[in-house]
Amino acid sequence: MATARRRGILAIATALVLVLVSVGVGVLVGDALGIRTEPSTQMTPADPVVPAVATAVAPPEFTTIDVPEGARYDVAVAELRDAVADAPSRAGEATLTVTPPASTEDAAADGYRLSGDTASLVVDAAEEAGAVRAIYDLAAAIRAGRAVTDVVGEAAASALSFRMADLGAVGVDPDPAQWVDGTDYSHVSRAFEDVYLEDDPYIDQAELAEAYGDWEEFLGAILADGYNAVAWPGFVEFTTFAAVVPINLSSPW
Repeated sequence: MATARRRGILAIATALVLVLVSVGVGVLVGDALGIRTEPSTQMTPADPVVPAVATAVAPPEFTTIDVPEGARYDVAVAELRDAVADAPSRAGEATLTVTPPASTEDAAADGYRLSGDTASLVVDAAEEAGAVRAIYDLAAAIRAGRAVTDVVGEAAASALSFRMADLGAVGVDPDPAQWVDGTDYSHVSRAFEDVYLEDDPYIDQAELAEAYGDWEEFLGAILADGYNAVAWPGFVEFTTFAAVVPINLSSPW
């Protein structure tokens, strides 16, 4: 009985010694490492501020839009007219005139100058890219509820002139059952998946015709967002080069 009591006292004493040693080691190590504790003030978020939203400005109805001929102008003008049509209301009439640019080759030079007022606007640009950008900027201002005169002035050339988008979901069959499991982690977008065939003629013309509408709509949307290039994965893999004319590599030309 006495032996058991001594063992109990020894165990308690050993535990106390170990605790004291641990505390001492912790204090020494903490002091050596410069560890300390200080009371801190809890972070409090700032009071929410509701931004002031300006009243949307009704755009004018463009009775005349005079632009040079070209597919880029056609798409840009369509976006401008769609922006006006989508506005809740319209006020007054206006004309837009684009002075023919001196060149159409430098896509990086998209600066322009827009002059005029709500009744008459004139775009001057050295390059086609700038003239087209002015039309898109007018459309963007209208969609944001801003006055078209907000765009009046000089617009410098973009710092990032090359802006590429991917194919998005063009030609993808919107079948919910295909995605309901949530287990498809493939990076393949399946764009134009139903268009490609494994064997000759390699392209399903009916599926291509059906997807072409989506393709044109997608191109119009990304052009309005400022993109000017599209990455097409698999181009080399899907190109047969069957109609490519061979060249003479020994020729200096």
